[in-house]
Amino acid sequence: QRKLGAGVQQQQRQGLAEFGIGMGLGSGGALEDVWPSLQSRLLHLAAPEHLMALAPPPTTSKASAPRASGAPTPASTASTAPDSSSSQAALPAASEQPAVDVWADTGATGAVLALLRTAGVHERSKDLQPLVSSYVALLGDRLAGHPSEVDSVLEQLWDALGVKGLASMPKGAGGRRAGGAPAVLPAEASLAFNTVCNLAVQAASSSQVRGALWRQVHTHLLGVLERCLCDLAAGGPAAANPQTLAAVSLTCQVVALYLEHAPGNADPAATLLSAGIVRGLSLLLPIYASQPGGETLRAAASLTAAASADGRKWMLAVPGVSAALVSMARSEPALPHAVLWHLLEPQALAAAAAAPPKPGAQVQPVEQQAPCGPTGIAEVLQQGVQQGDTPALGRMHAVLSLMVRCGQVSGRKVSWGREAESALRQAASALRDTGGSGAGAGTSPNNSSGGADAGTAGPAMSIAAAENGSHGDGGSDRAGTDAEEQKEHSAGGAGALHERRAHQLRPACLKLIKQLLTSGGKTD
Repeated sequence: QRKLGAGVQQQQRQGLAEFGIGMGLGSGGALEDVWPSLQSRLLHLAAPEHLMALAPPPTTSKASAPRASGAPTPASTASTAPDSSSSQAALPAASEQPAVDVWADTGATGAVLALLRTAGVHERSKDLQPLVSSYVALLGDRLAGHPSEVDSVLEQLWDALGVKGLASMPKGAGGRRAGGAPAVLPAEASLAFNTVCNLAVQAASSSQVRGALWRQVHTHLLGVLERCLCDLAAGGPAAANPQTLAAVSLTCQVVALYLEHAPGNADPAATLLSAGIVRGLSLLLPIYASQPGGETLRAAASLTAAASADGRKWMLAVPGVSAALVSMARSEPALPHAVLWHLLEPQALAAAAAAPPKPGAQVQPVEQQAPCGPTGIAEVLQQGVQQGDTPALGRMHAVLSLMVRCGQVSGRKVSWGREAESALRQAASALRDTGGSGAGAGTSPNNSSGGADAGTAGPAMSIAAAENGSHGDGGSDRAGTDAEEQKEHSAGGAGALHERRAHQLRPACLKLIKQLLTSGGKTD
């Protein structure tokens, strides 16, 4: 149903929402009695004559849409089609008609919320979770295009899903996955976190949506975040698996959003510390800090550390955190965060690196103890400029992107130091000499350093998608780029491909350095 034409999706979903109330899900009927009727209604909504009845009047196409056999023909099309002159004369009148908000006029929001409440108390509510997820997603699509409704509708959505009381629920009271296995996150929390993260991506350019999302997280989700982080850490390393890591990533993405979207008069880092969320991050760092899929956890911890000296000192005081931060230098995806922490707390990390292993601790082989790259900002910049290849420039870009994010979160209060300022100025001068200010300075190159770009926030990862092994659509632009790069590589142009990436990374790095030297944080 979601793959149908974009022009009729909103009207179609409105009809689906109205139908949900008539299903009688709260009557205690068996799911087997409900589902066939639901499937029948879905097929009816997908019928061409129903879609055409809901679609707005065409303004450019002259061809009639196909109609199902036996479908009633509207009076306007029953007669022979008018000639071209009369058709063209009618087009301006159709285009001048005011836009009709079918969703608002029919009260579809209230219908969806009522359906969610009904499904939540149904005797087979756990089996209805896929249906609930679909309705929450369509509600999110509506809010993405109507920022003024975000605050009020999300307030009602949390109440319909039971999110507000989740923090006080006993452990293990969340939903279950298909097959009866316990859910990694409570179903209510997973839906709430996905809704917030997806809205942040869909309406990234709307300051009104960003503000509304921050207020909702601050008012209703902080306790849920603390409970989920601590529950995820309670299993320890033995519970580490792709599903748990996906849940950690989704939860930490909301934490990062809370830090980055905070208004100027707020102190989000202090709030996270008092709410127990910093404690949850600290318990998870020793488990997932060096894993390739732990980028959002590393980002949330790094942003918290940059935003508050008290927060990072609290984290360093937790057993295992300092060692985990040192170990990040041995993981290429985690290396930018190791560089950042060495900038923020050089003495603490140097002491942790020099400390002898604790009795009974497993000692890694010597070749695994060596850093996979430089942990000092001057070394990273020097390698990126001198080597000029894709890996070195990619690492440089990832470090600079993370520094910019941290500088913005800290309100320009974080201090990188005079040595870092000198290294940044030298790198900027060298990049200009090598043509770093050429074409492409406004592009956002793909991070080729082996890890996720610390300056790029992707869409929320669905827990259900991670558990089922499915992946979201990366977009037609990204697919086109991948196809082009694969074609170049298969044709023997790997060298040209790397050179093109390096040509994009040089101006991008120069742009980030300029931002750091002007507004990305103190350097003295």
